[in-house]
Amino acid sequence: MKIGIDIRPLRDIMTGIGRYLLKMLEALAERDRGNNYILFYNSLKGRIPAGLPQNSNFGLASFRWPNKLLTALWGFTPFPKVEKFLGNIDVFHSPSFQVPPSRESARVFTVFDLIPIIHPEMAIPSSVRHFRPRVKHYAKRADLIVAISRATALDVVNYLGIAEEKVVVVYPGTTSFIKAGPDDISRMKAKFNINGEYILFVSRLDPRKNLARLFRAFDLSGLYKDLELLFVGPKGWRMDEIFRTWRSVRCKDRIRWLDYVTDTDLARLY
Repeated sequence: MKIGIDIRPLRDIMTGIGRYLLKMLEALAERDRGNNYILFYNSLKGRIPAGLPQNSNFGLASFRWPNKLLTALWGFTPFPKVEKFLGNIDVFHSPSFQVPPSRESARVFTVFDLIPIIHPEMAIPSSVRHFRPRVKHYAKRADLIVAISRATALDVVNYLGIAEEKVVVVYPGTTSFIKAGPDDISRMKAKFNINGEYILFVSRLDPRKNLARLFRAFDLSGLYKDLELLFVGPKGWRMDEIFRTWRSVRCKDRIRWLDYVTDTDLARLY
């Protein structure tokens, strides 16, 4: 079987969807030698993502179309067919927020959540502008929808009007880290100036993560007397409210932002 996979989410800083996608590719490369995979990538900069499988049954199809143009064409027209880029394929898997038109290939659409539909005030404005009016179209264009949880599957059925038999739940796996030794942990703590024990929060920082309430809970609980609260992940959107709450709590000096860290440092933090 010839399978195309959209790897455009790997253009950006590696967060949830990008990490999910890269780990999925690693698992497929480890377990499947019988099918052929073509990875669809598009970037005007032409920078190829690191860490892609090098197996003989994996190939890369890289293009340099303007992404806004391609997004608009796939969102509002039946052209260009995905086969124009990948040739004849049997299945195309889209783990991003877009399902392209195709001639004959089956299309699989992974949905992580429907935040732009259900809570648009918590989503990136550009995502709301594109995704909200088009997601039903993409869902109906797909032959199968993968939801990462039962809750997301129910949202797809209830909010998008998709038949339940068209939706399957496939839970994400977990990432394996090499366990860090005492010396590695000591070096990591020195690097980030960490003294003592801490609570670790790993995620992009955005309104969906309920951070303001977490700050207040950390403050009211008194845990800050013995623990630090460390945040790992890039800053997202609408940070003003988050920082206002942070400045208002007694424990603000016990809350720190480490920003984006490498997988090596993340393993040591865990």
